[in-house]
Amino acid sequence: TTAPPVATGSRLFAGEGDGTLRCRDRATGSSLWTLRTSGALLAPPLVDESRRRLYLGTSDKRILEVSMDQGKSGWAWRVGADIGHAGLLLPEHVLFASYDAVLYSLRRGGNLAWRGALPSRPLSAPQPLGDYVLVACLENELVAFASDTGARAGSLRTSAEIRTPPILAGGYVVVGL
Repeated sequence: TTAPPVATGSRLFAGEGDGTLRCRDRATGSSLWTLRTSGALLAPPLVDESRRRLYLGTSDKRILEVSMDQGKSGWAWRVGADIGHAGLLLPEHVLFASYDAVLYSLRRGGNLAWRGALPSRPLSAPQPLGDYVLVACLENELVAFASDTGARAGSLRTSAEIRTPPILAGGYVVVGL
């Protein structure tokens, strides 16, 4: 596997080096279905259990909606570069940060809600922070956007290179420098 596996219910989803997203039965390990993309999957899929959908950022410059039960592709959105980090599932939107320094927010039906320019390549998945979304970027900047509109809410330059994804704990944003 090339992306962290994601378990939900009786299923396990794993991205593989040949671009395959594989769904396995958690009890037996048997393969239930596969979905092929054209590049190694670096980001784990987002699971929307209530809608029985997966959302997948790929290294072939796409964001995909996939049926959780059968692995059938739904909508697809082309982006300008690979996606190497997990996305963020919000009640009405799905967000992914791509290596072309753009944060994409898509409505569940596949239409673009908004996109926000990042100052550089993302170092982390988007993180929820109240009504905002936070992304760590190369080499030393944290950027926040309003989660509903994409309006840039602010940024913070750190005194040294960011070495870890942000962790949100007890009202604090913790970042390893």
